[in-house]
Amino acid sequence: MESLSSYARQFLELQDKPDVDEISGLSPTVAIDQKSSSHNPRSTVGTVTEVYDYLRVLFARAGVAHCPDCGGQVIEQTLASMVARTQKMLGTELVILAPLVRSEKGEHKQVLAGAETAGFTEARFDGFVTDLDELVRMRKDKKKEHTIEAVVAKFFPEDEPTADRIKDVLKRALEYGNGLVIILDNQTGDELLLSQSLACPDCGVNLPKPEPRLFSFNSPAGACRDCMGLGVKLVLEEDLVIPNKRLTFAEGAVKPWTRIAGNQTSYLRLLEIVGKKHGFSINVPVDKIPNKKMEIVLRGSLDDVFKLDGVEMVFPGILTQLEEKYRSTDSDYVRSELEGYMRKMTCPGCHGHRLRKESLAIKLWDKTISDLAMMPLEDLAVFFENILKTKKIDASNSLSEEQILVVGRVQKEVQQRLHNMLSVGLGYITLDRSAMSLSGGESQRMRLATQLAASLSGVIYILDEPSIGLHPRDNGQLIETIKALRDAGNTVIVVEHDEAMMHAADYIFDMGPGAGEYGGEVIAEGTAEQIKKNKDSLTGLYLSGKKVIPSPRKYRDGNKKKMTIHGASENNLQDVTVDIPLGKLVCVTGVSGSGK
Repeated sequence: MESLSSYARQFLELQDKPDVDEISGLSPTVAIDQKSSSHNPRSTVGTVTEVYDYLRVLFARAGVAHCPDCGGQVIEQTLASMVARTQKMLGTELVILAPLVRSEKGEHKQVLAGAETAGFTEARFDGFVTDLDELVRMRKDKKKEHTIEAVVAKFFPEDEPTADRIKDVLKRALEYGNGLVIILDNQTGDELLLSQSLACPDCGVNLPKPEPRLFSFNSPAGACRDCMGLGVKLVLEEDLVIPNKRLTFAEGAVKPWTRIAGNQTSYLRLLEIVGKKHGFSINVPVDKIPNKKMEIVLRGSLDDVFKLDGVEMVFPGILTQLEEKYRSTDSDYVRSELEGYMRKMTCPGCHGHRLRKESLAIKLWDKTISDLAMMPLEDLAVFFENILKTKKIDASNSLSEEQILVVGRVQKEVQQRLHNMLSVGLGYITLDRSAMSLSGGESQRMRLATQLAASLSGVIYILDEPSIGLHPRDNGQLIETIKALRDAGNTVIVVEHDEAMMHAADYIFDMGPGAGEYGGEVIAEGTAEQIKKNKDSLTGLYLSGKKVIPSPRKYRDGNKKKMTIHGASENNLQDVTVDIPLGKLVCVTGVSGSGK
């Protein structure tokens, strides 16, 4: 701690001085526990091991853009085609914008000062058009992401600009917008992004310039708009919201309304007014209300306007109202309470791929980045072994020299990381697998593989009981990985009770003689063979076979009952049905990640 700066030290809890006079030879230390590596739903095997980061660079620098609508290859857009498209939009109020900053943190003082110097008088800041001098003076949150676009020109409905005038305006916008220009229809709010580089000639679809963040589901630039990059959506389930359909709405049939404090009485009164118009009563059991009318209750009636306490309002529907509350609330209690009435479903927008359709339209060897992320690691390793053997991207296109250079560099880094993960037995896992869903053993071996990729030396690694939950097959792979860390010039300290680990160790400290206040002494130390010969060591007596734990002579009969698990399919389980006998001590065994 004393080696840290005072700034870093302020975030650490105060620690007492240790009860030792001197510690010498202590290297930088990394502790690898056996626990879930992440509780963040955005963390995947690919992001934790950094393999996905290399794939993002690969597709950004070597990928071939295709139209997300027709699938055709996207070509660069000329200034003449941009002028033609702008001319078609005339007759309404158009604002020509040059993107200066796109979703970047900071105050951007230099950008705004440069825009002023260039002669711009207005800019759109986070969606609102304002005077540039006022924007320069305005205090901006530098920790938030901002988007700034300079207003280059405005065309009003009565204007009839010549092609040359439009060309000059677009030229200026492209110059300051790094090859991008936005045409905003001020009357409808519609925007058209024109890019000097990528546009589909048939569909007219414009694609953003490929860059690594376009392939990141943790960035607004790449994340699917529907699920915000999670791949799944939480949707309210009617049967959970109204669990007891024998109740009436007046009796509290809508369970969230009875659980969450708020303006629920007014919703009930509004529902009563809706019922009078559409022919149902809030005093009739829910299961007696016809399906058509229940659809209005659940989904709303946005075409009708109702009066409540002199205020005109529409009825959004129970599910829509609760969804809006879930999105807008700042209360963790309300959010977690509403999540109890929701179920997870694969996002219909990205079909679980997490990325926007423009990102998934960029391909290499007819594969998207999501296709590679969904491959088991052993298949992905074979794919990367063969990618440069053929010089073609697809049936009609060959790799350019620049693409070959990019692919070669990424291939080397990815292959090294995949080799490390395969060496610890994780070949069946995919890069898009959520880090939260990994078992303790899988998670620990993945972190060990990540440390191997770091290629550090002179470091102390501390592993706390890494063999817990591991099958002997996994244990052998774990020991080989630990030896690889040692052979790279590191020290590995393992807290362990496993026999195979002790036999593999270069040196053993046997602590004891008991637990808690009866422990803390070094009973024996040395190699496994030396420990075996030490009669003071209880561990040595068991290692040598002088002491054994006898098998029971009689096993329990149990109570002849059983618990049946039907069709378990979570994570690695493949539709498993199993009977577990009751009244017995039952052991579930298998390799790490097999579904124990």
